[in-house]
Amino acid sequence: MKFPYSKSQILVSPLFQGMSQSDLTDIIGHAHFDFAKFEAGKVIARAGEPVESIIFLLSGQVVATTCASNGTFSVKEFLRAPLQMEPERVFGMRQRYTTTFKAKTLCHVMRLTKHELLAMLERYEVFRLNILSAYAAALQRHTDRQWSPPADILRSRLIRFFITHCTHPAGQKDYKIKQSTLASLLGTSVALLSRELHKMEEDKLLTIHRGCVSVPSIESFFKS
Repeated sequence: MKFPYSKSQILVSPLFQGMSQSDLTDIIGHAHFDFAKFEAGKVIARAGEPVESIIFLLSGQVVATTCASNGTFSVKEFLRAPLQMEPERVFGMRQRYTTTFKAKTLCHVMRLTKHELLAMLERYEVFRLNILSAYAAALQRHTDRQWSPPADILRSRLIRFFITHCTHPAGQKDYKIKQSTLASLLGTSVALLSRELHKMEEDKLLTIHRGCVSVPSIESFFKS
């Protein structure tokens, strides 16, 4: 099919950045891309499903929901294009989505199958370097979090919990979790936790709801 997007729209993806115009023209002319449109409320990818391709969000906004393995809490992230949906899950031991991506507005996506991905990795050096960079960054974020020293102040422990339990450190996040569960995870009492959460609400860092904590801008934690 005719490629329905401009080169500039493809370049918003980190995987294609730095590629020459001739390489992009060659990719657009020969690679087999799959394009789809999702109305608001439709699921684009569901947690637990096998990852058969890399999905690029070219336009629109999505709600990404990730649940704890034991079901005790979940996190909703409100993300917008450009976005790659768990590209690190295409290869490796666990090739299944851990997050459900649902369209919040009208969304246009592009899919690149594993077969096409392997062909592009073999043919384009810049694309190989971009893939390696993306995977290395994901691994480094995980390692940095794992080896960060534990915080001794409750607010710092709360902020660390919110930041480490999201995939994109920007935008709005909604944490569906009981205060008793959160207190247990942070090694404190419900009373102390509730007091600190209300202080953070007064500082306009978050909003407390029944069974949910909403963070309007996760970036605010990096400034506090």
